[in-house]
Amino acid sequence: MVLHPQQRTRSMDVFKRCDHDPRVIIAIAKLFWNDRKVDEARSLLNRAVTLGPDVGDFWALFYKFELQHGTEETQADLLKRCIAAEPKHGEKWQAVSKAVENSHQPTEALLKKVVVALGKEGSSAQGRGCSLECTTTLLRVTDGTLEGQNGAGSIQFLLIKATC
Repeated sequence: MVLHPQQRTRSMDVFKRCDHDPRVIIAIAKLFWNDRKVDEARSLLNRAVTLGPDVGDFWALFYKFELQHGTEETQADLLKRCIAAEPKHGEKWQAVSKAVENSHQPTEALLKKVVVALGKEGSSAQGRGCSLECTTTLLRVTDGTLEGQNGAGSIQFLLIKATC
């Protein structure tokens, strides 16, 4: 696991490599949020929902952030943007939206229910903080199996694990 002083350096390295992956951006935004760097976290969360507007979990996380750190105006603006985007994907979003009791709920109601679901998850994880682990692995496929190799024919993989 990467120690706290190294997290910013590691997260920026990962961000440079994967700057168009909203999942990576969300993981880094959580780190900034945890460090109470509100402006940086807001900027990254906004970028994530711009790159992945159909992922409801991103919208819910951003809305939860704005409920804690934003004004009523920013919350209302974010709510309008989410409704216009009509998100359909995301682990928590799908679990909430596919529940029978929520089958005909509008996007606004689903967003608020997903925020509550994220809050339950977050309250059990409080105090642990967020961490970002990044490793690079060279692998070679031989006869259908992966082998750790350095040299010709190897493929480099960037493995990212965000824990919050």
